[in-house]
Amino acid sequence: MIYIAKIGLTDPITTLLDVVGQTVHLHAVSTIPVQSIVASNAKATVNILETLGDTDIEFDVVLNEYGNVNIVASDGTDTATLTLTISGVDTSWIGNLIGCGEHDFGWLISRARVYGEEATAHGYTQNVAFNIAEVVNPVPPDIEDGEILGSAEPYGNIFSNESPGFWQATNFDTAQNYFKFRLKSLIVGRDYDFNLGGFKGYNHSAIKPYVADRALANPFLWVVYNGTQNEATTWYFAISLGDYHFDDFLSTPKIGLILYKGMINLCNIDIRNVVFPFHEFNSMLE
Repeated sequence: MIYIAKIGLTDPITTLLDVVGQTVHLHAVSTIPVQSIVASNAKATVNILETLGDTDIEFDVVLNEYGNVNIVASDGTDTATLTLTISGVDTSWIGNLIGCGEHDFGWLISRARVYGEEATAHGYTQNVAFNIAEVVNPVPPDIEDGEILGSAEPYGNIFSNESPGFWQATNFDTAQNYFKFRLKSLIVGRDYDFNLGGFKGYNHSAIKPYVADRALANPFLWVVYNGTQNEATTWYFAISLGDYHFDDFLSTPKIGLILYKGMINLCNIDIRNVVFPFHEFNSMLE
């Protein structure tokens, strides 16, 4: 028996939908040594990552062009076939959508629209929005972890629920609780990888969290400085979570979450690092 599965998974797959420019990470597993893994046509290229002859062989499939291709693995007795349907969404289409002129999908996903850190790859230098291996001066403490860098912003909309990255709740064991955006990874053992498939379902017009002007049942008591002395005042407001599914995190009670650089324009008050109860407020503004 032989089958093809996504790396890290044991369930066989027979069909897969992906996009031009993407690399799919797979493995072929058999009860006897795997002897060959090939693509049925030039629409995809198979790069075998281990020496054939083992019972579990990891390999990459680079998707070259629109159309269908079969990936066939054989152990000399049985064969397993994975059919790839490659969509016509490519780097040019994504670049036009997000307003970035890059054609290399690594740069397309990681390039910074504002701020960022200098990175170099393939003789080309550009500012990137994420802590990746190509950064010239890696940013501690989590070097090359794929997290967004400080105030940097990529060209893609990080508040779309589907994108090459995701929001991760971090540090809930401390008083400094926040969400951090980072790149996704389809490779077990890696912090991140570049994958155009992350744009499936992408919404470039997604709305980020914002402060709404409706009253809450339980207002907060604020202490403000009026220029002479501190004064207590009751302030009614609410936070909309926007289009990203931050509410998915509500299933597990947490301590609280920081509203980061939130501007309450109605009252002209700039609030930074203010902690709210997590069950009522769980979004991060920029």
